Amino acid sequence: MMRYMFNVAIILIVLVVVTFVHNMYLNDNWNELFDSAYDITYLDMSLPFLILLMNDGYLANRSSFTIAGSGSNHINA
Repeated sequence: MMRYMFNVAIILIVLVVVTFVHNMYLNDNWNELFDSAYDITYLDMSLPFLILLMNDGYLANRSSFTIAGSGSNHINA
């Protein structure tokens, strides 16, 4: 269950970041991230999952993590 919440949090963060970068590339407005053009509160969608993971100690006990679906590829954190 904890691995599921971790993967959901990562997917929500990546979805928002990719969308912002894609829109910045299409509209060529890289400085608008710090203005009102992009609402960075969308990143808050992942906070409930991250809070539950921190409460359980899941993030503190991991010295490395595996990207979802990548099998044995480990990335040291």
